[in-house]
Amino acid sequence: MIIENGAGWRGRLWGWAGRQLSRYGGLVEASASPWPAAEESSTRPLSEYAARWAYAENKGLYRLLHEWGLVEQAMATARNPVPAVVDFYVANVLNGELTIEPEQRATADGAVSSAAENEGLAAAVGRVWEWSNFVVLKGELVRAAAVYGDVLLKAAERTDGGGQVVSVYLQLLPIQHVRYCRTDERGIVQEVRIDTPRLVSLFGTAEREHTLVEIWRKAWDGGEGGVGTPGGVRFFEVEGRGYVADKELPAAVLVQTFGELGYDFIPVVWARCETPWWDATDQIDYYNELARKSEQLNVPLGVVRARATDSEGRPMPAPKVDAARLQASYHKVAGGAAALLYLPGNSEFDWSSAPIDFAALYRDMEAVWAGIVASLPEYRAATLDASTQIAAETLELLLKAAGQRVLDARGALERALVRAQQMALTMGQMAGLAGFAAADIGAYEAGDFGHVFTARDVFEPTLAAKAAALKELTAAGVPVKLALELAQFGAAVVEAFDAAAAEQALRERVTLASALVRARAEVDSGAGDNGVTRV
Repeated sequence: MIIENGAGWRGRLWGWAGRQLSRYGGLVEASASPWPAAEESSTRPLSEYAARWAYAENKGLYRLLHEWGLVEQAMATARNPVPAVVDFYVANVLNGELTIEPEQRATADGAVSSAAENEGLAAAVGRVWEWSNFVVLKGELVRAAAVYGDVLLKAAERTDGGGQVVSVYLQLLPIQHVRYCRTDERGIVQEVRIDTPRLVSLFGTAEREHTLVEIWRKAWDGGEGGVGTPGGVRFFEVEGRGYVADKELPAAVLVQTFGELGYDFIPVVWARCETPWWDATDQIDYYNELARKSEQLNVPLGVVRARATDSEGRPMPAPKVDAARLQASYHKVAGGAAALLYLPGNSEFDWSSAPIDFAALYRDMEAVWAGIVASLPEYRAATLDASTQIAAETLELLLKAAGQRVLDARGALERALVRAQQMALTMGQMAGLAGFAAADIGAYEAGDFGHVFTARDVFEPTLAAKAAALKELTAAGVPVKLALELAQFGAAVVEAFDAAAAEQALRERVTLASALVRARAEVDSGAGDNGVTRV
């Protein structure tokens, strides 16, 4: 039995990460010292995930970062391209209706999967998608990858009241619940700990606030090969919400070895996706700091100067303002539209001169923003509109650069999905689910579970663009069927063309035959030449 986490990728906990995440660890260290090193885990520190989430959420961004000690000022956010970049990935990485196709792999005996096994494999994966609510899962998967750069997928089993497995499905592990994840040089998970806050116990104990700790390991207390305790999973219930180190955990409430589970792998897949926007956050922060500086310097400042001299007629030195009385000496008026500085003595009012070169400041801001946009082609592609004037060649280069980043993310996620789906197929076969038997889908050891996602374009051309391309190709003498493929009409349209062409050819033959029959009848009757011709 595999215990599911039962929470979405963001969850209620993550919504107040800025003020509460320290209870779970991560931000306590970040507020007082550099982020802890991640040499022991393949995933990043929890504090970095919190900062990534703040940029993507874009609600009180610098207030949160200031609370966490990551920036000096809790300023307003003038511009932040991250939400648009994340939405761009969500819209394009796993877009459309996904399909899989079997992939034959070399085996020791040279056998290949049969057509029936390939059809059964596609059907079984379809059942896993159905049980996983894949339409929603794929969007959450892409968003998590675009925000955090790390994704952990788990293949889980759902059981009925009697403990019988009734389905297998995929779930996205909330990144804030993963305490550590260690992988080998191939990226295969060797050890993972998942902490899930709960109120209702999965093991029938009293309902209370506690944390379910789930630890998977390939081997316990030693290496593999019979040295240590056999690998598997252990579950612990920790009172409250605080983090408890592995060595301080209470007695396990459930222990299962791989032998008892029926398989020998940890059903968790880790994938790392590059997030180029994270490398631009220094420039994003600098731009917003310049915007804050511009706003502050652009407030008119009224100065009340002292008109006093000493007994010898010399000007009095500039008075010093006690920091404790600064609010009484300086304040903004008219809702912040102007500010007054009060100085003691025989005074006069005047406006302060403004030696600030705002034109240069604005040029600096535009230069910084241009550098940010240039480093994020996906942001430029996401913010294009009909009024944008851009050369065709430039547009092609822009979409190519943005499309390549989509393809990179798509490749990483699809590889992770294939591995997770193979795990789910294995678990379904071990559980004896209908449609998952070796007679239906083959066996993993024989290479029968190999499959890939069908290749598809990042940006689907419009129907008008396809029709125009088809017209140009056929006018150039390209055969219609080949022209349909080159114009990217898709396999379904190309297949439909064969049927439509056959139907049209039959119709033309019938029409021609009818015309010949009518012409023959006219000739036989002499009607064709006013009766001159006779049989």
